[in-house]
Amino acid sequence: MAKRDDRRRSRRAFWCTFALTLCVLLTGAGFLVADYNTRLTGFGDVTLSAGLHQETPLDGEEEPVLTEPGWLDAAWQLLPARWRAAVWVAEGEIASVTQALTALFG
Repeated sequence: MAKRDDRRRSRRAFWCTFALTLCVLLTGAGFLVADYNTRLTGFGDVTLSAGLHQETPLDGEEEPVLTEPGWLDAAWQLLPARWRAAVWVAEGEIASVTQALTALFG
């Protein structure tokens, strides 16, 4: 009887460990799929946007200025999407308030 209980206990431990490992693997796969789809939606492709950045032309230049991305651009891409969106919203609010105050008070 004791041998049967030991076998049952070892089977239960195996299946619990197997189920936990399967859950961790499926969660990781879900994160990868979400990251893939987010990049597809946000950038139009599945690659990191580590290419050349286009800046606005300077004083009458016809051609845009292309610059190589630096370490700050790479660090920006590593931030979670929610943090980047919060920064973009804050930048937009600051720009609109500055524009409104300039229009009102000159």
